[in-house]
Amino acid sequence: RVVRWKPGQVEIRTASGETYRARRVILTVPVGVLKAPPGRRGGILFDMIGDRSLGITLPADSPAVMARDVFAAAEALKLRKYFSYLDRNLIDDHAPLNAIGIPMIDIIDFDYPWWHTADDTMDKISAQSLQIVGSVALYYLSEFALKR
Repeated sequence: RVVRWKPGQVEIRTASGETYRARRVILTVPVGVLKAPPGRRGGILFDMIGDRSLGITLPADSPAVMARDVFAAAEALKLRKYFSYLDRNLIDDHAPLNAIGIPMIDIIDFDYPWWHTADDTMDKISAQSLQIVGSVALYYLSEFALKR
């Protein structure tokens, strides 16, 4: 529930008592309430992609064509060893968009031990990992997604 809202600052308290502060908020709407806007091609969610020991995992519910093309982009750049399928189900920010018909792929390094801890600091970020993911994303967009 939102407990404080003023321009540029939002404070949200969860049912479990956690408090989050943000400058912007994206509202979550139950699946089935919204419909996909016409003309939407899809999207890419980049999540925890800067880990020094990069291991990008695409969720099993990834749109098949998008996943195939991301893997093909990684293969073309000889970076395929960093990309695989996640071995378990994952409900993440991409799922509601897929549910309303907007194809969304979640490019995530789910094996990140510092996730949601005080140790999730800038020294854990790797420029090389960001370069790998960025290169594959640009290739995917230029050679596959934007040609449809």
